[in-house]
Amino acid sequence: MIQWNGYFPNYSNTKIGEWYQGWWPVFLDKLVTESDDLNNFLEKVFLKEDFEQLVVSNFNETTFRLNKNESDCDIKLSQYILENYKNIRLFLTPNHPSSHLYKYLASKISDLINIQLDNSFEEIDHEVQSGSSLPILPSVKKVLNLRFPAGSFCNKFIFNSPNLSIKEYLNLIYCAKEIKKLIAKNNTRVYRIDFIPESLGKERFNGKPISFQKGSRILAKYICRIDKMYDEYFVHASYFDSSSNANFYPCSVKVYRGHWIQTKEELGPEVLGDENTNI
Repeated sequence: MIQWNGYFPNYSNTKIGEWYQGWWPVFLDKLVTESDDLNNFLEKVFLKEDFEQLVVSNFNETTFRLNKNESDCDIKLSQYILENYKNIRLFLTPNHPSSHLYKYLASKISDLINIQLDNSFEEIDHEVQSGSSLPILPSVKKVLNLRFPAGSFCNKFIFNSPNLSIKEYLNLIYCAKEIKKLIAKNNTRVYRIDFIPESLGKERFNGKPISFQKGSRILAKYICRIDKMYDEYFVHASYFDSSSNANFYPCSVKVYRGHWIQTKEELGPEVLGDENTNI
């Protein structure tokens, strides 16, 4: 396994309740508790000064570890990473290299064993492991002086929803301990909430209905009770292979309470990784 955490300081393989398992920026949990609200949290995350020491020490430690682990290997990657990490994204997650790095590794292997790669191999324009990707936090990007887009969050093994933008991803992190998994008891609809000021005298819940099949699962934070039958939730994502609406994106919705079961599990991070995952 190839692992390099340079883009992802203090990420761990973490389980959160029953709704998520994967790489998680555990160092942001403390920042969540220290923030007054979501906007204050976002402001702190976007400031490179808050994490400069952590980013630099993590970069040096993970590079040293990779260099040590590959000391007996015929093909080494640490030097290539140091020469190219600023200009080209080399890892989608700590242990998922990008297609660029896979191409480099394949070319070195082909040279070593003296075989010819197919000419079309270099023309591949999609990620080999496209199902899972983490955004690089703005503060990390600034400290490391990265010259490529920070990317978005995606985990197609868990979530059915489109990729989350960096702000949607940070919102997910901020709300993690308040998030529940809702399961549809029936074929049902939820109604997207348009945030129209009440002063304009317009109906607030005038968004288009979104259909879900029985058994669909969504990841949502409870906002408030609307009336005897409906609640307001902010839905972060729908689950893979359970929702009839694959194009659902994060938004507030009006939910008919009787059509959904809310999970009862206690939420909170549980670190699952070994010592190599928490750097």
